[in-house]
Amino acid sequence: MLIDRRRRPQAVTVAPSAPPIDPAREPAFHDHVARVDTLLRAVVDETAISWQDFDDPVGDGPAHPSLADLPALLADLLFSGGKRLRPIVGLLGFQAAGGQPDTVEEQNLIKVSAALELLHGFALVQDDVMDASVSRRGRPTIHVVLAERHRDHAAAGSAARFGESLAVLVGDLAHARADHLISDCPAELRRCWQRMIMELIRGQTADLVGAAVADRDPRRAMQVARLKSGGYTIKRPLELGAVTAGADHSTLAVLENYGHHVGSAFALRDDILGVWGDPTITGKPAGDDLIAGKPTMIIALADRRLPPSGRRLLERAELDGLTAGEVATLQNEIAACGVRAEVEAMITRHVDLAVSALDPLTTGVGTTAAAADRLVRLAGQVAWRDR
Repeated sequence: MLIDRRRRPQAVTVAPSAPPIDPAREPAFHDHVARVDTLLRAVVDETAISWQDFDDPVGDGPAHPSLADLPALLADLLFSGGKRLRPIVGLLGFQAAGGQPDTVEEQNLIKVSAALELLHGFALVQDDVMDASVSRRGRPTIHVVLAERHRDHAAAGSAARFGESLAVLVGDLAHARADHLISDCPAELRRCWQRMIMELIRGQTADLVGAAVADRDPRRAMQVARLKSGGYTIKRPLELGAVTAGADHSTLAVLENYGHHVGSAFALRDDILGVWGDPTITGKPAGDDLIAGKPTMIIALADRRLPPSGRRLLERAELDGLTAGEVATLQNEIAACGVRAEVEAMITRHVDLAVSALDPLTTGVGTTAAAADRLVRLAGQVAWRDR
């Protein structure tokens, strides 16, 4: 099974001709996402009620409740325009393993999917603090919002430190609520869940350490990307969905191979968007990864290929930061030395390997074959996305 591709105008990237999975147009996905959102709203409401139980029973509650309304911040994070990609991937794993609607297994899938969105919220808010990011999805990040509230209230201490500290707690709250959703799921699901979290934290740790020591090894850069991004976005949600449906070992092996390659393509596209993404689409500043000095595959390759002028800019980005003009210059120099084209080729190769991995599923019939077709579409959708 092959993916037809067409070249985008004035770009080195290619896009699949197959239509993306659009929950708004496909009833099964629309219904799944709607049920996940319903559960998430219930979680948010329950969290807000529980939060009020801890108000001061003597006085009138906090003097400035807007400074510490973490449940409201969590709600805003969950419903601020996310794609619900992880629940969709989980549903695809469920379908590929023969999972059926209106079953106990489907109820567990809804819980897992909602927990994935909460975990994603945890990862986003903490990543924004670690990277000192000022925007997410075109809006100020949570720590920036909280710092501004601190200034508005003329509160004591450092506004930036206050914002970062409370943002970390928003992330902790999201993580705690995700774990609670998973707590009564079958043991094998809980085991997969914990492994995914360990991978995510291990990847984030390697990302921070790599930036601190200016690691430029492409192999480690790829491993960090898979652990930090591709694993908990594609590979593990697929596994969780399939395990929920009671997948056999052969199906899990197929999905693991597929998820490995699509997760790698997803992570590499993240790297490209972190350097050349359009801020009006990504919702993040141009050249964000360059400014943060992240040890991505792009920076690892650029470190070996850039001319002296580009290397000096790369070093300055890590030490002192760059002006908007210098970011644009570095973007152009990295593209000119062939790095972007090479990473695009890596993405295409991973998509081809992912689609080939699905061969055992494409020989099936009914739900399994239809799921395989959707997985092919998903591969192109995440590999050639623009945000």
